[in-house]
Amino acid sequence: MKVRRHFQQNKKGITLGELLITVAILVIIMAVALPAVTSLYKNINQKELDDKAQIIYVSVQNKLSKMKASGNTKVYKYEGETAENKVMKLAGKPTDVNAPDNSYSEGDICYFTSEDLKTAGTAASAIMNGTTMDESLLNQHWVIEYNPKEATVYSVFYSEGLYNCAEKYVASYTSYNSDLRYKEKRLEAGAKVGYYGGGLLNLKTDVATLTPVLKITNAEKLVAEVSCEIPESVTDLPAFKVDLEDVDGKKYTKYYGYWAGTSEYKNKVRDIANEAGVDYECDAPVIKQSDCTYTLNLVLDDLSSDSTRFTNAYGENSSNTVKLKSGTPLKVTATALCPQNYAVSQNISDTKITNSLFADENNTASGSDDTMNKNYGNVVSPAVVKYGRHLQNLDSLSGVENASITHVVQGSDISFKEKAESEELRDWQKCYGKEYFNGLTDNVPNFKPIINSKITSFDGKPDKTSYTIENLTAVAKDAKNPVTDAGLFGIVSGQALEIKNVTMTGTKVQAAMSGDSYTGSAGAIVGNAASKITLDSCKVFLTEADVDGKTNKDVWIAGNKAGGLIGSVSGASVTINGSSASTVITSNNTSASKQNISSAGGLIGMFATNKDKEKIMKIDNSYADCYITGDYAGGLVGEFDSNFSATIANCYVAGYLTYKSLGAGIICGKMNIQNAYTAISLIDCDIDKNYYSTAEPGNKTAEKVFYKTPSKNHNFKDTTQITSDLTAEKMVVALGGEFTDITTGSTPYNLMNQGLSEGGYPYPVLTGLHHYGDWSN
Repeated sequence: MKVRRHFQQNKKGITLGELLITVAILVIIMAVALPAVTSLYKNINQKELDDKAQIIYVSVQNKLSKMKASGNTKVYKYEGETAENKVMKLAGKPTDVNAPDNSYSEGDICYFTSEDLKTAGTAASAIMNGTTMDESLLNQHWVIEYNPKEATVYSVFYSEGLYNCAEKYVASYTSYNSDLRYKEKRLEAGAKVGYYGGGLLNLKTDVATLTPVLKITNAEKLVAEVSCEIPESVTDLPAFKVDLEDVDGKKYTKYYGYWAGTSEYKNKVRDIANEAGVDYECDAPVIKQSDCTYTLNLVLDDLSSDSTRFTNAYGENSSNTVKLKSGTPLKVTATALCPQNYAVSQNISDTKITNSLFADENNTASGSDDTMNKNYGNVVSPAVVKYGRHLQNLDSLSGVENASITHVVQGSDISFKEKAESEELRDWQKCYGKEYFNGLTDNVPNFKPIINSKITSFDGKPDKTSYTIENLTAVAKDAKNPVTDAGLFGIVSGQALEIKNVTMTGTKVQAAMSGDSYTGSAGAIVGNAASKITLDSCKVFLTEADVDGKTNKDVWIAGNKAGGLIGSVSGASVTINGSSASTVITSNNTSASKQNISSAGGLIGMFATNKDKEKIMKIDNSYADCYITGDYAGGLVGEFDSNFSATIANCYVAGYLTYKSLGAGIICGKMNIQNAYTAISLIDCDIDKNYYSTAEPGNKTAEKVFYKTPSKNHNFKDTTQITSDLTAEKMVVALGGEFTDITTGSTPYNLMNQGLSEGGYPYPVLTGLHHYGDWSN
């Protein structure tokens, strides 16, 4: 017990004296450290404000350079204190300017402020709203000082929040000029204003600096437009140097001079080009846009003649020493120079990256060198098509086969229909009229069917957006099209090809002819499939606008073998799924030869091949609603060699049929059919002669098959005639889960003047597929 008390008596706490000493030490430390912390905070805040002023400085300088190069100088020139652009003269010389007093005069530096940003017509609104700076900077307070004669920024003041440097700058310029241009003074003032600039002021130009602006238009023509404004100190005309560089590093260079220049000027351009060992052209389309602006329009790819196509002008088929690769990223660099005093030109360039044949989706159109070089040099597949020119360039004549492109995607709607509001370079009709393509009589410029054995896939819906190919007109074997089969693709051979999500409206296809007879095959998507082909979720139909004023005599797909999707299949297997065709199809041949008999079908015109090759045809979840005319005519397939394996399932047929030798509601041949119906009607045919209500009977089977038009030749057991008491609801139950009686979205064309626009389609449709077509009750 004693020990414990002794221990407790010896426990001690902090004394009052010790506490006071500790507090005193802390007070001394804080007194010493606080100014250093405050100074550090000010320096950090000041650096942040100065850095933001620098960002604005660079952005505005870029914008002023572009405006000057394009000749748009009026908006930033000083035109008086009451001028609409609100540009003001700087009173006095900036204290940090590096220029002799006798070289500086009032007005050499002007300014505008953030106070006028929201006012239309002011320099602030025109220049700042067109910059790339972040809005968090744009909507703060700033003053831009610049030299309007040279379009160069001198300095930028910047502040944030409640401290409005723009207002205070105008109210008390003296303090800004003497104090805030220097960092130590800005820190003394509380680190509220940032500043960047000062130093050298370029008042007189002794060196000719020509700054070009390069614009690429990649549409129905590929055009490089180079514009340059000539400084006041330059007395001669400009010339342009253009470098084209492909993904392999091969570079083609050419000089272009002003076409109206003097002989002395043209000789100088020639001498410069000869010295560099490159081509030159002084009759090039360089034009004078204004008193000080000149523009070169250089067409790089143009389908209007063979010589102006990229591959023939610059690529593998050109006569140039350097032959550039077609269909891959193309780096275009434009430089403006002054031939009279070439040695003092600064050779400032502008560079863009495009694609020589296709859209620019996989290339960097502009940016820093690091960004461009990162993307440039990568041969990108798939190729992206957005215009008719891109689509046409898939053909091997464009040189695309050398680019190792196998996959193609559609990047937007593609129209071959003339649009009054279209620009010339964006309208297929305005670029490539009837006089070049020598095509049909209704002045529609024709499309050459694609032949390219290396393409393995084409996707019309790569980003979940359904794109359309509108009013394509493909004609075989005219002056410019030495092929016999017609369609989006002429003949598919070599690699197997998968085409999916392609939607085509108003499509006209005409195969080659000899006299009054067609000699080639025609299909909206493929003329002749000589290798394995798959069509998935493809639609070919006529819109109500397409058929306005038309009848069933107006033909849209025409060939010796003609089909809504595929003209003929020879030597290959074919699979069609989730697809449809609603159009007018005709085939004819005046030859008496059985081998040349014409055949037409709603989806496929003819399916036949060598018997020693594996041959499979499968059509599933698809339909046709067409006007079909041919020696052999079938609702889905016009002519079929029954020696080969084939299946039709979950399909239906509507529309009209005219046949000469053989007709069938579904297929002219023997085939396994299940879960299908045909609501076909005959026009000018003997129903008792050579007609099968569904298919030719034989060693094939039919399960759950319905037909509307009966025939004495029909003897399938498991088929049912569509009668007045067999409603769409009952047919849906019998056919199975792929069908529905809901016809929302159906479009009756009424080519036969039946007045069906209010009645709707009376039969089941496939779930997920809209019905486009014309029919009979």
